[in-house]
Amino acid sequence: MGHDGGVRGPADIDPARPGSVPARRVVLGVGASRGCPPAELAELVDAALAEAGVTRADVAAVASADIKADEPAILQLAAALGVSARFLSADVLKAVTVPTPSAVVAAHVGTPSVSEAAALLVAAEDGAIEDRPAGALPATPRADGAAAAVPDPTRARLLVTKRRSARATCAIAAPAGDAPPRRIVTATDDCRGCGGCVRTCPEHALIPVGASRADGTFATAGAAIPLLTLADRCTGCGECLEICPVDAFIEVLLP
Repeated sequence: MGHDGGVRGPADIDPARPGSVPARRVVLGVGASRGCPPAELAELVDAALAEAGVTRADVAAVASADIKADEPAILQLAAALGVSARFLSADVLKAVTVPTPSAVVAAHVGTPSVSEAAALLVAAEDGAIEDRPAGALPATPRADGAAAAVPDPTRARLLVTKRRSARATCAIAAPAGDAPPRRIVTATDDCRGCGGCVRTCPEHALIPVGASRADGTFATAGAAIPLLTLADRCTGCGECLEICPVDAFIEVLLP
């Protein structure tokens, strides 16, 4: 299989380049009703990660309200990811402005947001998120004995706003300006020009370099890059990966 692909966008993309994937920086903010099945929360989280274009390997921490500190679904999620579970007080959470507050949540938990607010606060912490201890914010006292300042949530950004299932919620945040690279898909020189991907792409992000034929195929002879991927359109959905009969697509990261 060839290794060259065509991307119209940032140059010199190398998916194997050291440092292409940052240290764990994504924070999962989660909420769960009492007795939420762990599989339900895990399924919701995986869908949100896919929507954000990141994977479980990018997750630095799981965050929630301190009232959920003994919730099995949340604890099992953190254990499965190999990261700490961080639990924040309602007083800290309710001070955060979020895009989808809930009066129902506020009535039951004491804060209009759990998943979005928790994700933003933990993602906004100074330093490498994964090096922080488990527990609540603020994490350490100041030298004068006063409580340490709560992180500024504007130093983080939501990659995915609150998503919900029947018994769980999930939001994803990363430090502002430090969001993980976006994954897109591009064709290699193994492409045979069948045209299936061009017809299937929901974003019309694939442009044949060679001449198109009446039957929907296109010429590839002599083309080092048979297809161009429009980086501003490709969402990395993977439809082309599924339909390609010769496995001519690879995933790359936009730096």
